[in-house]
Amino acid sequence: MRLYRNAIILVVVLGLLIGAYFLAKNLKSDDTQTDSSENEIISILKLDEKNVTGVTLENKNGKVVFAKQGEDWAMTEPQGVKFDKDKISGMVSSVCTLNAEKEIEKNAANLQIYGLNEPALVSLKLKDGSVKVLEIGSKSPTGESHYAKLQDKKDVYTISLYTGDTLVGGKNGFRDMNIFPAKKEDITSLAVERDGKVLFAAQKPATAKTGEEAYTDWELTAPIKGTADYVKIEPMLDKLSSLQINTFEEGNVSDLGKYALQSPAYALEVGTAGGKTKLLISSKKADDTYYYAKFADSNEVFSLDISSIDFLDRSVEDIIYDFISLLNYEDVEKLELKIDGQTITATIEPDKNNDTDKDKFFVNGKDATLKDENDESYFRKFYQALIGITMRDIEEGAKPAGEPEISVTYYLKKDPKQIKIDFIPKNETYYYVMKDGEYTNIIVEKSVFDKEDGVRKTYKRMWDAINK
Repeated sequence: MRLYRNAIILVVVLGLLIGAYFLAKNLKSDDTQTDSSENEIISILKLDEKNVTGVTLENKNGKVVFAKQGEDWAMTEPQGVKFDKDKISGMVSSVCTLNAEKEIEKNAANLQIYGLNEPALVSLKLKDGSVKVLEIGSKSPTGESHYAKLQDKKDVYTISLYTGDTLVGGKNGFRDMNIFPAKKEDITSLAVERDGKVLFAAQKPATAKTGEEAYTDWELTAPIKGTADYVKIEPMLDKLSSLQINTFEEGNVSDLGKYALQSPAYALEVGTAGGKTKLLISSKKADDTYYYAKFADSNEVFSLDISSIDFLDRSVEDIIYDFISLLNYEDVEKLELKIDGQTITATIEPDKNNDTDKDKFFVNGKDATLKDENDESYFRKFYQALIGITMRDIEEGAKPAGEPEISVTYYLKKDPKQIKIDFIPKNETYYYVMKDGEYTNIIVEKSVFDKEDGVRKTYKRMWDAINK
């Protein structure tokens, strides 16, 4: 009896084990099928991007048209919009290989529940003349995706929120958001106005140098003429080249007054080889961070963060180069100094092998290639005193009169070939500075000529050494 009972127990246990085995096998098979289904790529569109010649986006807010022009994409409608060709190219690529997140319903009978009864349209024109049309409906209830389908089919899918937003967002999603789309080295001029008055204007001459000497190449053109300190100009160019629009507020504004742009607080004009772009900035904020702004040739208003362009309130004194005539002696063939009733003529003969230690100097026909007890050149100290004269202040609108007490004429190896600096007395303390007969709006202290390392004393030490 016991043996019979044990046999029955073994049969039952064996049956349970076999059942568990097949159940586990079936569950594993179901899981595999589920995983396979979840990982399956659901392709909505699969086109060769090279065969697409045009794309049109249409919705209730309007139409945007893109066309392939050579190797690049361009926005052809609406016209006059600064577009980013890379953004357009990225959109075309994503649509040509568009995959669904999920298939929602096959052969859907009621498209209205998906917002596909009045869809936004994405039309792709192909080289063979055919057109593929993608329809985009409303967002899903969770707001994480958009409903979409092909125009000639009724199968409904969801696509990513980003892709859907891009395709229904209109022209703004493809704009170039850079205010001044230029690298800093491509900027050739800069002007800043505040309340309609020019704070400063500077430009890089066509013959500008490059490399370490580039700082001497920017010139102030307003409100005074002079040399701009490139060390101070360069950070401005960096910030301008990265300045961006935050959001577009309103197009074709008829009443600029509501944005305080009828009389803007600031104006920034940036020039490149392609022309000049003028930005007008309001005193009114869109919010705590952004100010309203627009381009001078457009009535479309946008917002931008001006905290990065911290030079809007700088004056010309902040960027002018302090030195009156900072000229490298290697660029000078001869100079003539008139001071204290005498004329001093100096000539420079550079070494043929460009060894500056072997350069020769002559003053009033005598060899001035001499060194002092510290093995320093008398002539170089004298020359440094001449070019080291710095401005004391800016005085606009003065009308210097009378003869100069001191004059320096530099004869250069290259254009402009000659530069003449005249120092005309203003009073007992200051000189007006003239450059090539034109008032520079700069004054200097008379005492700079009498310092220990000034022009008079360095010349006397050099002349005494020459005549020993």
